[in-house]
Amino acid sequence: MGILGVNLSPINGENPAETMKRITDEVGKQTKCVQDLRSSNPPDDKTRIKETKGWLLVVRVRVTYQ
Repeated sequence: MGILGVNLSPINGENPAETMKRITDEVGKQTKCVQDLRSSNPPDDKTRIKETKGWLLVVRVRVTYQ
């Protein structure tokens, strides 16, 4: 396994340009994943969930105590 979990050695029959494209694609996927994780703010997410799905908690409590 290479840098960032990407295998840097060419796959059988793969030319250098294909290898570089594969590496670039994999690094791009991992970069996007990290960006998606960073764009989330847990306190904001908690507030959003409470505002949009808070009724689920109320229903669950009512069912539990009935």
